[in-house]
Amino acid sequence: MAKKKTPKDKNAPRTNKGDDNGELNPLEAEKLPIGKSSRKALGDAIKGKNRGFVLLRKSSQILALAVYRKGPLEKHVKRVKTIGVGKIFHGVITGRGQKLEFHLCRRDGFQKEPVKKLVLREFLENQAELKTKSKMLIVDKLPKIES
Repeated sequence: MAKKKTPKDKNAPRTNKGDDNGELNPLEAEKLPIGKSSRKALGDAIKGKNRGFVLLRKSSQILALAVYRKGPLEKHVKRVKTIGVGKIFHGVITGRGQKLEFHLCRRDGFQKEPVKKLVLREFLENQAELKTKSKMLIVDKLPKIES
């Protein structure tokens, strides 16, 4: 007979029912504008590792940002689309410390930055609690994502 998973079991899914600590369960955490796994990957980017990103924009506002280390692009696009409807942009984050650069490739059809620097910086400050000097660049060839 299989062992029942209880909330005390470290492998059991966590829920908010009866919890006073206010933690979100993993499914709800990934539906935030920047999910838990994206925050971790964004932290890696700050340490100097290249990471992929998918950004969802509606008019001049950023609705969601997914930052990832591995996996197919389509998977991350689907994850971002669960947040809302808008235009999708994808590329690679490079940099170190506060100076992050979001690279978009011309071959993917991106001719200009999707949002202004200030909008990106405010989004990262409000949603990820990161003060950065981020900017978007349009390049001919994207840097490789490091594992």
